[in-house]
Parts: sequence; structure tokens; C-alpha cells
Amino acid sequence: MLWKALLTLWLAIVLSGLAGVTVYSTAIGRTGKVPEHWPETESIETLPGEGRLLVFLHPKCPCSRATVRELQRILVDKDTPRTEAIIYIPKQASTADQSWFRTDLIVSASKVSTVRWDVDGALAKEFGALTSGHTLLFDAQGKRVFSGGVTSGRGHEGESPGKLALMEILSGSKKSGEYPVFGCPIVAEQGDIR
Repeated sequence: MLWKALLTLWLAIVLSGLAGVTVYSTAIGRTGKVPEHWPETESIETLPGEGRLLVFLHPKCPCSRATVRELQRILVDKDTPRTEAIIYIPKQASTADQSWFRTDLIVSASKVSTVRWDVDGALAKEFGALTSGHTLLFDAQGKRVFSGGVTSGRGHEGESPGKLALMEILSGSKKSGEYPVFGCPIVAEQGDIR
């Protein structure tokens, strides 16, 4: 009888662990107020007549590796707009602490985009991107035509509604879309460094 009770307990622990992992990997990240048009910002130069693709990333978010790999797939052989990875860096980070400035995520992102440092997440807040992996596409007139993630869950690669929509928008077969973002918070809710 004891072995049955232990087996039942073990199964309960395993199933609750699996449920926890599933809930975590499919939890939709927060978003702020995403501007409909390119904001009047002095932080990123405006390029009249040129589209812009921005991806906001936390350099220590393991979930966002999938986002960068999906963007690499999306941006291959496409007539793509200027692409920038906006990377969160805490104000207290020093250049001596390379753990913020030299992660595999940043190295991968730099292969498909220009990297821009976002001190204390000021740009992320301005663009309403509160979750790592949030991708925004603005057309040549400065109108936002895509907002969301390009993965189907935290760290998940493969087809997803956001990825397919972004590809269709870039090819001109779709006008716009908004999709959920899956990833780590860019800045902790209480404003502390993650």
C-alpha cells in the first residue's frame, strides 16, 4: 500500500511540474501603449520614406533566442526595412561587466540588425515594448503595421501566427496585425534590474 501512495505522490508531482512548465511557456507577456505612428523621439532618428523593424530584447532572456532565430529566417532574401535590435541595459551596468554587453543573444541579433543600447528601458517604455521579443514594424509613412511576437511561446521556434503575419506584411500580401509576445519582462515591474 505504501508503494501505491508513493507512486501516486510521484505522479502528482510530475504532472504538476509539467503543468507549471506549460503555463510558463505559454504565458503572454505584458505590453504597454504601443504608438500607432512613429513617435516624436530624439532617441532614434526618423528616416522619412523608409520602413523600420524594431525588436526589443533583454540580453539575458533565454526565451528571446528563439525570437532572434525566427527573425533571421524571416529576413532572409527579403526586401526588408532597416532593422534594429533595441537591447535593454541597466543604468548601473558598467562596460567592465561584459555579461550585459556580450551575450550570445546580442551576437546573434547583430547578424540581422543594428544593435542599439536602451539604458534603463527608456525606448522600450516609449514604444510600449515591455516584454523581450516584442517586434514592431513601421511602414515608410511611419504607421505601425505590426506589433507582437514572432514565436508561439517562450523559447519556441517554428510557425506561429505572428511570424506568418510579419512575413505576409513584409511581402505585401497583408496590411497589418497585432499578436501576443512571449518572453521575459524587459524591466522588472517594480523597476529593478532583472
